Amino acid sequence: MTQPSESNEYFGPAEQVVQHSDIGSFMPVGYYRPIPIVWFAGGWFVQVGALLFLFLLLLGKPILYPLLTTALVSYGIGHWTFGRGMSGASTGWKVFTVAALGLNWVLVALVEWALLAG
Repeated sequence: MTQPSESNEYFGPAEQVVQHSDIGSFMPVGYYRPIPIVWFAGGWFVQVGALLFLFLLLLGKPILYPLLTTALVSYGIGHWTFGRGMSGASTGWKVFTVAALGLNWVLVALVEWALLAG
């Protein structure tokens, strides 16, 4: 480890770097590393918003329009989520993501079906 620079930071391997501040030097430097829960939550929240918007937008249309539109948007969001990094996650996260997006679409589809066919 070398002496601190003018900015009071020590230089060394990234795993061992500790910044110095007025409160002490006990807090290690954190680096952002995307994790599967971030990709999952991002995809799920985007899907919830998109399906709600499409549900309200297509409420008076024939039953096939909202069902197919929400299915295609859900597929696109799943594709986007896996493209962001979920494809490199463990199998459990992949299955959970597909199941959650699918269940969310099924719930919206059932409500659409009940309101429009009913």
